[in-house]
Amino acid sequence: MSRPIEEFKRTAESVAAIANAQLVGDSATIITGLTLSSKEVQEGDLFIALPGEKSHGADFAAEAISLGAVAVLTDAVGAAKIKDVPVISALPASSCWSNQRLVL
Repeated sequence: MSRPIEEFKRTAESVAAIANAQLVGDSATIITGLTLSSKEVQEGDLFIALPGEKSHGADFAAEAISLGAVAVLTDAVGAAKIKDVPVISALPASSCWSNQRLVL
Protein backbone atom coordinates (compact mmCIF):
# COMPACT_ATOMS: atom_id res chain seq x y z
CA MET A 1 0.00 0.00 0.00
CA SER A 2 1.41 3.36 -0.91
CA ARG A 3 1.77 6.22 1.54
CA PRO A 4 1.27 9.91 0.73
CA ILE A 5 4.34 11.28 -1.06
CA GLU A 6 4.06 14.66 0.58
CA GLU A 7 3.37 15.32 4.23
CA PHE A 8 -0.31 14.71 4.83
CA LYS A 9 -1.94 16.44 7.77
CA ARG A 10 -5.65 17.22 7.78
CA THR A 11 -8.40 17.40 10.37
CA ALA A 12 -11.26 14.94 10.19
CA GLU A 13 -13.49 17.95 9.54
CA SER A 14 -11.50 19.02 6.47
CA VAL A 15 -11.41 15.48 5.05
CA ALA A 16 -15.17 15.21 5.49
CA ALA A 17 -15.64 18.54 3.72
CA ILE A 18 -13.40 17.51 0.82
CA ALA A 19 -15.23 14.17 0.51
CA ASN A 20 -18.59 15.94 0.78
CA ALA A 21 -19.38 13.56 3.62
CA GLN A 22 -20.95 13.54 7.05
CA LEU A 23 -18.62 13.45 10.05
CA VAL A 24 -19.61 11.78 13.30
CA GLY A 25 -17.07 12.30 16.07
CA ASP A 26 -14.29 14.72 16.97
CA SER A 27 -13.87 17.15 14.07
CA ALA A 28 -10.43 18.24 15.33
CA THR A 29 -8.90 14.76 15.04
CA ILE A 30 -5.66 15.05 13.05
CA ILE A 31 -5.20 12.58 10.20
CA THR A 32 -1.61 12.07 9.03
CA GLY A 33 -1.95 9.24 6.51
CA LEU A 34 -4.36 7.11 4.51
CA THR A 35 -4.71 3.38 3.96
CA LEU A 36 -7.12 0.87 2.50
CA SER A 37 -5.47 -2.04 4.33
CA SER A 38 -6.20 -2.61 8.00
CA LYS A 39 -2.95 -4.56 8.25
CA GLU A 40 -0.86 -1.61 7.07
CA VAL A 41 -2.28 1.11 9.34
CA GLN A 42 0.18 3.51 10.88
CA GLU A 43 -0.51 5.75 13.87
CA GLY A 44 -2.66 8.68 12.78
CA ASP A 45 -4.10 7.08 9.64
CA LEU A 46 -7.53 7.41 8.12
CA PHE A 47 -8.68 3.85 7.40
CA ILE A 48 -10.71 3.77 4.20
CA ALA A 49 -13.30 1.01 4.64
CA LEU A 50 -15.05 0.28 1.36
CA PRO A 51 -17.54 -2.46 0.54
CA GLY A 52 -16.06 -5.46 -1.26
CA GLU A 53 -17.32 -8.53 -3.04
CA LYS A 54 -17.06 -10.80 0.01
CA SER A 55 -16.88 -8.46 2.99
CA HIS A 56 -17.05 -4.82 3.95
CA GLY A 57 -13.89 -2.94 4.88
CA ALA A 58 -15.67 -1.79 8.04
CA ASP A 59 -15.48 -5.39 9.25
CA PHE A 60 -11.75 -4.72 9.71
CA ALA A 61 -12.12 -1.33 11.40
CA ALA A 62 -11.47 -2.67 14.91
CA GLU A 63 -8.14 -4.08 13.74
CA ALA A 64 -7.26 -0.79 12.02
CA ILE A 65 -8.16 1.19 15.15
CA SER A 66 -6.08 -1.10 17.36
CA LEU A 67 -3.10 -0.41 15.08
CA GLY A 68 -3.51 3.36 15.31
CA ALA A 69 -6.19 4.50 12.86
CA VAL A 70 -7.77 7.69 14.21
CA ALA A 71 -10.74 7.88 11.83
CA VAL A 72 -12.58 5.79 9.25
CA LEU A 73 -13.95 6.83 5.85
CA THR A 74 -16.79 4.56 4.80
CA ASP A 75 -20.38 4.40 3.56
CA ALA A 76 -23.58 4.27 5.64
CA VAL A 77 -23.44 0.47 5.97
CA GLY A 78 -19.87 0.64 7.26
CA ALA A 79 -20.58 3.59 9.55
CA ALA A 80 -23.18 1.54 11.41
CA LYS A 81 -20.47 -1.00 12.30
CA ILE A 82 -17.91 1.43 13.75
CA LYS A 83 -17.66 2.92 17.21
CA ASP A 84 -15.12 4.87 19.27
CA VAL A 85 -13.42 6.85 16.47
CA PRO A 86 -14.53 9.63 14.15
CA VAL A 87 -16.40 8.24 11.16
CA ILE A 88 -16.53 10.08 7.86
CA SER A 89 -19.50 8.71 6.00
CA ALA A 90 -19.75 9.37 2.27
CA LEU A 91 -22.99 8.35 0.61
CA PRO A 92 -22.31 6.41 -1.55
CA ALA A 93 -18.74 5.41 -0.77
CA SER A 94 -17.74 6.16 -4.35
CA SER A 95 -18.70 9.83 -3.99
CA CYS A 96 -15.18 10.79 -2.90
CA TRP A 97 -13.49 8.80 -5.68
CA SER A 98 -12.54 10.28 -9.02
CA ASN A 99 -11.13 8.10 -11.80
CA GLN A 100 -10.27 5.36 -9.25
CA ARG A 101 -8.29 7.82 -7.08
CA LEU A 102 -9.26 9.06 -3.67
CA VAL A 103 -9.73 12.79 -3.93
CA LEU A 104 -8.50 14.46 -0.72
